[in-house]
Amino acid sequence: MARIFFNEGQQKMFIERAKERTGLSFKLLAKRCGGHQRSYSDWLHEETSLPQDIALKLSILADVPIPPNVVVKDDFWYTKKAGILGGHAHIQQYGNPGTPEGRRLGGIRSLITHRETQSSFKQRKAVQNPGRSAELAEMCGIILGDGNVSYHQVSITLNRDTDSKYVQCVMQLMKRLFGIDVFVRQIGKTATLVATGINLVEILLRYGLRRGNKIQKQVDMPSWIKTHSSYARACVRGLIDTDGCVYIDRHRHGNKVYRNICLAFTSYSKPLLGSVHRLLLSFKIQSSMYRNNIKIRKRKNVYRYYKTIGTQNQKHAEKLERFFSEPGEVA
Repeated sequence: MARIFFNEGQQKMFIERAKERTGLSFKLLAKRCGGHQRSYSDWLHEETSLPQDIALKLSILADVPIPPNVVVKDDFWYTKKAGILGGHAHIQQYGNPGTPEGRRLGGIRSLITHRETQSSFKQRKAVQNPGRSAELAEMCGIILGDGNVSYHQVSITLNRDTDSKYVQCVMQLMKRLFGIDVFVRQIGKTATLVATGINLVEILLRYGLRRGNKIQKQVDMPSWIKTHSSYARACVRGLIDTDGCVYIDRHRHGNKVYRNICLAFTSYSKPLLGSVHRLLLSFKIQSSMYRNNIKIRKRKNVYRYYKTIGTQNQKHAEKLERFFSEPGEVA
């Protein structure tokens, strides 16, 4: 297995940046990129050199470039004979690197290798710019809810079972807006929609979304959404379809148990929570804001939300329709 030899301090910085950008532990990095979790500690302290295949996987996963001044050596790097044999084989296959023809063949082979490993010389994917619309505002709400924007991709994590129909809905929405391929990664009870491309990330940043941890950065919905009624409704719908829930609130009064429906939205970003609360009030939907959540109680308020904002998430729609089909005063 070929290994990469960094200059002093570079390997430590490379591992630290990969861990920071992915937000993964050494145990999870080992599962994603190979190797043993203890090896990552050794590489961090530069006690051993880093295998080339793991370095490439880390670079792609975390979008951290490998320094250009590293030296790659194979298993037989320490034997002079192996180096000589390798040099002769390279010249025989690709030509003398000291000649223009040899350099041209080497460059062609390098491009092929990088495309196969998706390591470098990446060609940017074509992404259509959708322009401001209610659909884009809803997509922003979905990403602000259960999504994440990294340096080279956008991911949205939903429940594999209860959100199965909504996963398809979000996937089609992304394809319509950006004209890109979206794939679903299923792990345990989660289904994560992933769309890669620096162009995609840059478009979303131009429309007001931000990279990285949404809680640390205390994100808010973009101002162009909040100042437009139909955009605001769509964004709130995307937020509550992902980070909201519908449940039956039961309480006892005397010997009688009363049932009422409740719609709750949770966010640990105070600016975002405040914007949702103010927008609901602007739509004449009464709600209560607590520390990290907003609750819409009473049948008439939830019904107004259902008719004014609506939902694309089938699990929410079924609960709401089932409740409102039961006897009872709506308004």
